[in-house]
Amino acid sequence: MTIRNFLLAAVTVLALLVAARYFRPSALPAGRVEVTGTVFLDGSPLTGMDGWVVMGLKEAGKGRPAAGLIDAKGRYRVDTFKRGDGLPPGRYGVAVTAWQRSTAPASAAEGGLPAPASSAVPAKYEDATTSGLTVEVTSEPRQTIDLQLKSK
Repeated sequence: MTIRNFLLAAVTVLALLVAARYFRPSALPAGRVEVTGTVFLDGSPLTGMDGWVVMGLKEAGKGRPAAGLIDAKGRYRVDTFKRGDGLPPGRYGVAVTAWQRSTAPASAAEGGLPAPASSAVPAKYEDATTSGLTVEVTSEPRQTIDLQLKSK
C-alpha cells in the first residue's frame, strides 16, 4: 500500500467517523422528543446546586411526568421512563426543585447528621401548579428549553 492510498483510506475512515457522530439516527423511541436546557435564576445559570426539573402534561391524567437532574452547570435533560427516552410532544407544567448543600459541620445534638439543605429557588417553583412555568414540546426530535426563574 502506497502512502497516498494509506492517507486516502485514513481520511475516508475519519470522514465516516465524523459523519457517524453528527448524523447518527436518533436513539429516541418513535414520537419522543429529547428536551434539554439550562435553569436560570435571575438571569444566571443555577450552578453548584443539586436539583430536579419535572414536567407533567397539562391535561390531567394524560401520560407520565418526565424528570431530570440539574447538573453543576445548571443544565438538565428530562426523561420519562429511562435515560434517553425523552417525552412525547405536548403542553407541560414545570416544577423546579434545587437546593444548596449545607457545608456546616454536623453537631452531636443532631446525632451527627449534616444540617438540612436550604432551598435555592423560591417555593412557588417547587410545584407545577404554582410555578407559572409552562412549556410547549413540539414534534422536533430535539429541543432546548431554558427555564427562567426569578427570586422575587
